[in-house]
Amino acid sequence: MDIIASVCRQAHWESPELQVFLNDLPQNDFNTVFKSIPAFNGKPCFVAGVAGSFYQRLFPSKSIHFVHSSYSLHWLSKVPRGVEANKGNLYIAKTSPPNVSKAYSEQYRNDFSRFLRFRSEEMITEGRMLLTFIGRSITDPTSKDCCTIWDLFTKSLLDLVAEVHWIGV
Repeated sequence: MDIIASVCRQAHWESPELQVFLNDLPQNDFNTVFKSIPAFNGKPCFVAGVAGSFYQRLFPSKSIHFVHSSYSLHWLSKVPRGVEANKGNLYIAKTSPPNVSKAYSEQYRNDFSRFLRFRSEEMITEGRMLLTFIGRSITDPTSKDCCTIWDLFTKSLLDLVAEVHWIGV
């Protein structure tokens, strides 16, 4: 907000009023985010939450000027078919069968295409989009290049599953 106001002052333009839409799945809790909104009181910025998957239409046609998605597009719309054989892994690992990598890749390709198609319907002509992703420097999907945390995450979740199994016995 401050940068926009500064640029407008330097160019002798009137600062625009902004409408900001925050998006998340309906089952996620927006309360913490909404508690921070009063910090925008008195500024020409109006904030609203939009519940729904970004893999569907969220806004009217040609109504959005700018889309920003930061570190969220790696979440898939669903678990791909064919990953049941990925025993003991929550991601594509060295021990994963080849069809697992293919299934995740196809699901991501379908999801990302849907995301782009829906945003293109919602955005004005010459609108802008900024997408931030986690990336890899090599193409091997089993590389630990960026994702060593997944091993720890998998171990932790498997430990939790093992504990739950024994609690019920």
